[in-house]
Amino acid sequence: MVATLSWGAALAAAPRGAMPRVSALTYAAGALICHQRPERSIHHAGAQYPVCARCLGLYAGAVCGVLLWAGLAGIGRAPRRVATRLSHPTLVRRLLIITAFPTLVTVVASWLGWWDAGNAARLILALPLGGAIAAALAAVATGDLR
Repeated sequence: MVATLSWGAALAAAPRGAMPRVSALTYAAGALICHQRPERSIHHAGAQYPVCARCLGLYAGAVCGVLLWAGLAGIGRAPRRVATRLSHPTLVRRLLIITAFPTLVTVVASWLGWWDAGNAARLILALPLGGAIAAALAAVATGDLR
């Protein structure tokens, strides 16, 4: 959970350049996991984010997913009843498939030349998948999902 929140904060802060060494490290890490193409990236005040729009959506969704799971399950105690119900493996699998669909549609449509979603659409449509993946991983990490 701390790693997800830290990475999300680093991504958000990197284009601002307030801490140059941390920003440089974030851009270098981003280069290892993302193509960082400028035309596929969100920019803030003329500075490109360390990852493309779709990756930024996945990571922003991950931050939301971790926080949502922490709120549902509670921190440092037995999971709440709602968390126990939501962490059923079949339900989690279905949720991951459903949330992957919008991102999958944009990827396939782009590959086939049917529709090239803009950066805002890539970011927004990746949010649910990032959130679902992070919530599922948080549930596994806390022992709520096996």
